[in-house]
Amino acid sequence: MADCTYTVPDKDVSGDNLYGPRICYQPFVDWAWKAFRFDGSFWGDGWGFDDCCNTDKPLARTFNAIWLLTYSAEDYGNEDYGSDALHWGSRFVRDQISGYDLRAKCGDGSANATTFGAGCTEYRETVKWDCTQYRDEGYRKCGSWPWWASWLCYAWYWVSNIVCVAWGYVASWVCAIGNEIATDKRIELYNTTFFYGLDVPGRAGTLVHECRHISGKAHDANFPSWSNRPPGKSGADSSWDYKGAWMYDALYNWWFYAEGSRTTQAIRDRAKADANDVILNCFATKPTFTVN
Repeated sequence: MADCTYTVPDKDVSGDNLYGPRICYQPFVDWAWKAFRFDGSFWGDGWGFDDCCNTDKPLARTFNAIWLLTYSAEDYGNEDYGSDALHWGSRFVRDQISGYDLRAKCGDGSANATTFGAGCTEYRETVKWDCTQYRDEGYRKCGSWPWWASWLCYAWYWVSNIVCVAWGYVASWVCAIGNEIATDKRIELYNTTFFYGLDVPGRAGTLVHECRHISGKAHDANFPSWSNRPPGKSGADSSWDYKGAWMYDALYNWWFYAEGSRTTQAIRDRAKADANDVILNCFATKPTFTVN
């Protein structure tokens, strides 16, 4: 932190004053530190390791996001993946972050966070998505063929999809071998953007976002001309149906706004604004809805 500059924003507005007293509980700190894979060598020297209840510091502000992520469902003990994002959000992050480290960094102001080492899984899942899109488009073309010949068309695209997906898996395994050797798998959270540029629900959504990369979804589009992110720069998702990191980010905040408990209406409204910011600016094909 000695090399970083930052300004602590209004902590009533961001939600840090609400959640701060809740995280200052040693059993929670011990659990969160281990479950969310904090790398201790990156949280000292002013980042909050020796002052973990101080919500001016990045560590406490991260704990706030984890508390919200974990305890905002009314029945927070239910983390069933068959439920909604408000229930499984914390479990999803814990499951995906296993094998990675969580680190605090200064950053350059261009991103809230970055995940390193997820590329192989992302490659496999992106290839699978592309293969499936190719198959489905082919099937639509087959529908215009005469009925007596269409089976050849369908068979071609069916076999092509299997070969395509299989190649994606083989290539990802080869990639993974090199990844284990060459890459320090980690999520980096950045100073002015993640810790001081986002409110508490925004930080929680970002953790879900980054772990969606680990589960296999890279960004597959550039930011559109209307975006408040740099238009034309990579980092957007093609659509809501792609089910990428931006969709997971917005979805968590949407559920928190709709049904989040142990919070205030003001913080829920912040989550609504966070979700709509993503929906309106982070998809190459803008969704036809917003959170109302």
